[in-house]
Amino acid sequence: MSGIEEEDEYKQPGRQGFVSRNLCLWLAVTLCGAGIGGIVDGSFVSTLDVTPQSLRHGWDEAQAKVDAPVTAARMPAFAIRDVEGNIISGAGKTSELWKFAKLVNDGHHIPTWRQESGDCVSMGWSNAIAYLSAYQIAKDQRNEVLKIPFAPYGYGTSRVFVGKRQLGRGAGSIGAWAAQASTGYGVYTVDQAKADGFTYSGRLADKWGWEGPPAKVVELGKKHRVNHISQVRSWEDVRDALAYGFPVTVASNVGFEGGYYDKDGKRFLRPRGRWAHQMCLIGMEDRIDHEKGAYCINSWGVDAHPKPIGGEPPGGFWIDWQTVQRMVSQGDSWAYADFDGFKVDRKDDSADWNIFRDDQLIEAVNDDLPAKIVALEEADKPEPQTTVETVREVRKWYATYIGWCLEVAGGVLAGVWMRRRRREESPDCSCSC
Repeated sequence: MSGIEEEDEYKQPGRQGFVSRNLCLWLAVTLCGAGIGGIVDGSFVSTLDVTPQSLRHGWDEAQAKVDAPVTAARMPAFAIRDVEGNIISGAGKTSELWKFAKLVNDGHHIPTWRQESGDCVSMGWSNAIAYLSAYQIAKDQRNEVLKIPFAPYGYGTSRVFVGKRQLGRGAGSIGAWAAQASTGYGVYTVDQAKADGFTYSGRLADKWGWEGPPAKVVELGKKHRVNHISQVRSWEDVRDALAYGFPVTVASNVGFEGGYYDKDGKRFLRPRGRWAHQMCLIGMEDRIDHEKGAYCINSWGVDAHPKPIGGEPPGGFWIDWQTVQRMVSQGDSWAYADFDGFKVDRKDDSADWNIFRDDQLIEAVNDDLPAKIVALEEADKPEPQTTVETVREVRKWYATYIGWCLEVAGGVLAGVWMRRRRREESPDCSCSC
């Protein structure tokens, strides 16, 4: 058969239909595969960076109603006093504890936790102590270094040593137990855990939440305790605590699924739904010409909430003061003060003590921050984490949306292929497709 004859045979209607059908099938399979891959990839990225819905809560409201009043009775009543013993207020002031954290952490925010179990209480506990430590180092010029408390330690000591395993093997704890644990069993840090071969995971949190941390770990933790814990029950308590550098853990059933609004350079989430959850308040606004409220750092990852717009650490949001009042009135919110931090040898050349010896470092928590803090903030822009966050958001949108589009296109082509095949196999069909 000649080349011309082969070409003519190839162009026959039946042959052409065969090629067209198989091309259609190939495209359908390819598009469906790409679509499934895109959807899976989008879901994977989201799961990797944000706590899954099923693991986001872990505060036991019923247990808190029983044990929080008992803990509060053992602690001093909340009040902020000056050196002469007079009660002072944070009315009309503002506080941004993350700026102190950046000052002592090379210009970077304290990393945002992403919980992998119902261990939110320990995340709030960790954040409260970390931000308290940073404030003490910067404001009080303490000869200490910032170290991040290891959340599974707070989870285990609160549930096992204080809570006496009352919640069984189920996940969860309460703010009162964690507060009490910080005074009795202290703090074990992320650095110490790494040196001992431990890294954070939901599995480790659950293990220590039932068995308790190892004895050698507890001995290390007891060397660094929080000395003062007080229950806060009102917006005024929260305002005053934060105005003078004391973070507040807040546990309640108030959820924030009502979207957000921007006001006065801050991004507020609207309350809606129920979250049996503990978080940490690390900033507040009480100036007359501003929307009053508190900044809440969460533990679901940096992508869990809309990106802050005022330089706050990612993974948190502002709450209006009325909602703060509603949350703390549930009785399981605590102000942390006077942490026995981690001393540093002045001979250690790795510590830049010059920034702490500056006479104009910080005159008071509500004064304008010194030039050194401003310089650090400018040097930290744009933050690498912000860039990564943006890329991840684009990737998740692209992967998921485009994946579904490809899936639909593949389905349409597969339908076309099946229709053509049925028409060719039908004995009544007189045409060739």
